[in-house]
Amino acid sequence: MYYCFVAEDLNGLPDTDPMYIQFNYAKRIEKALLCDLSAGSVSCPGEQDMHDLRGCRVMLRSSCGTFHKAAALLAAHGAEPVETAADQEQILRWYELGLTRRSIIPVTAAQLESGMFLNRYGKDLTETLFVKTKEKGFSLQLSTERLRNPDDGFAEFIKSYCPSGKEELLVSPWCRIKEDSLGPVEARFFVIDGRILNSSRFLHSLKHTVPKTLRRAAEEITEKISGHPEFPSSYVLDIAMFSDENGYAPDIEEINPLSTSMCYVNNSIFDTAAEECRAILDACGWGYEYCLDAVSHPEAYRTERAYGETYRYAADSRFTLL
Repeated sequence: MYYCFVAEDLNGLPDTDPMYIQFNYAKRIEKALLCDLSAGSVSCPGEQDMHDLRGCRVMLRSSCGTFHKAAALLAAHGAEPVETAADQEQILRWYELGLTRRSIIPVTAAQLESGMFLNRYGKDLTETLFVKTKEKGFSLQLSTERLRNPDDGFAEFIKSYCPSGKEELLVSPWCRIKEDSLGPVEARFFVIDGRILNSSRFLHSLKHTVPKTLRRAAEEITEKISGHPEFPSSYVLDIAMFSDENGYAPDIEEINPLSTSMCYVNNSIFDTAAEECRAILDACGWGYEYCLDAVSHPEAYRTERAYGETYRYAADSRFTLL
């Protein structure tokens, strides 16, 4: 397996960025490829010669903005991709599998703002809704009352973040997510070829474990997905403990494409451990790339929580209109 990164994504990234950490690890195990979109080339880092990818399985790691061009370039060079553009589109329609406890309704931004959504579903809506973009963008906790009165801030919000009106959104009942001392009880599972490779809370730099309840739920959901042969076998599964009439229960938060999903500290896209990582891996359970980074930057990682510190990534795309 080769791991292909996009030069345009890496340009200007600090060496602490998760993608850059992955790129360094791929170089360490001599499985890195660099895709230069402007030059139309795919090569090994530091080399000019075009790499022959015929018969080579390649996992692309890219931003959402560069994925399609990079995937097309890899295909033109004969690579056998772990995830194709068609796979990604299928994964973005994950809600069609009907595996969630809560209902999820796809709608365009224009339909949501215009009242078409209310006219069709209004009588069945909960008091508060959760709205998110189908692809990476924003999430919004929205009161149904604001939806009924779009001039009360909602119309302005939609026009700002969905200027064309064609942007695809997913609407579901807003459910509280259980919290503990580490924050929301949710976890990310990397599934490759139908097998859960690893799991992590949505944290950076801290040693931790994923609750068994989430792990068991992920195994059950992965098994159910395997019964849908049209759905890709490699994806990223996010599960959280959502509130329901009986308290809290695990449910799919979302399913994301493999190529563009971020790895949290216990996650990894790799299946090969570099020798110098093994001691840290055994002691802390971090993803291979983070174990290697901890060898060089031990001060950036924690085996125990420090009082007053948070280990969740800052989110600037979550909004509330109640």
